[in-house]
Amino acid sequence: MKKLLFLLIGSLCFAQTSNPNLNRDLNGMKNSFLKKDFETFVEYIYPKSFELTGGKSNTVMMMKMMYAKMGKDISIQSLTYKNPGKFINQNNEIQVTIDEESVIKTPNGPSSNKNTVIAISSNKGKNWTFINTLNQSKENLIKAFPNLSKKLEIKSKSAIPKVNPKTKQ
Repeated sequence: MKKLLFLLIGSLCFAQTSNPNLNRDLNGMKNSFLKKDFETFVEYIYPKSFELTGGKSNTVMMMKMMYAKMGKDISIQSLTYKNPGKFINQNNEIQVTIDEESVIKTPNGPSSNKNTVIAISSNKGKNWTFINTLNQSKENLIKAFPNLSKKLEIKSKSAIPKVNPKTKQ
């Protein structure tokens, strides 16, 4: 269950793409999460994800519970997107992958996390929703979301350049 929640909230960061609508939605998602406005946040999650979580309201409830458990000991220090991949047209959607880097403050010091996020637009790039891959294999992602293009580049954790948490602010 925790892994699924990280799938949903893992794509919070500042936009670093050349697409203004994609940047707008990335920032909207990030801002709604930081304000703990989970009802708005779930609007940025790829709709087919809710089939895995039991619907939007259940997802909001799980996120609130998880956020409460995190407490003050864990906080997000920095979140960034970079290196967008190629925009791919697949089954009436535009799909693109983006490297995600997050630095999280923990009781044991900063923790760096790297993932690939998939951005998807079903209305020709006007609006975007997101899937965090959580370093899952492309095969597992395609099983969960059969509409995903096999051309998407899902990087493994080791393929994404490491970040030095002490230099990120």
